[in-house]
Amino acid sequence: MEQEAKEVKPQLITKDMTIGDVVAKYPASIEPLQAAGVHCVGCHVSYHETLEQGFKGHGMKSSRKFSGKTIRKAPD
Repeated sequence: MEQEAKEVKPQLITKDMTIGDVVAKYPASIEPLQAAGVHCVGCHVSYHETLEQGFKGHGMKSSRKFSGKTIRKAPD
């Protein structure tokens, strides 16, 4: 019996995710976020603030994008 090939869908980071959720799911995102000026990755507010709010709060456009080469999922 042939097995179906499973389609691997990339995990997306959206502007509606909280900074805390992004950092928890993708620890490799800490450095690029800090380099982009979002230094609140370790702040207690990060669990209540979305990426969009964090970028706007630091005077940046929420449309800023990170490349897949910049943020990678940490190995299991």
